[in-house]
Amino acid sequence: MSLALTLNALLFTVVGSVAHTSFTLLALIVTAVGIFATTWFLLDVGIAFQADVQRRRTLRQR
Repeated sequence: MSLALTLNALLFTVVGSVAHTSFTLLALIVTAVGIFATTWFLLDVGIAFQADVQRRRTLRQR
């Protein structure tokens, strides 16, 4: 969901930039926040998955 909203904001930013509108700076800030949030969520999921795999390996070895 975060990725979809970020891509939508990026498209909005590009169109606003091409049209030289006054909200381009705001759209750029929203896009940057979306990219940060998407990266944060993906890293969180990846780290949680890796921790779960390691936990399962440890339990199997006992």
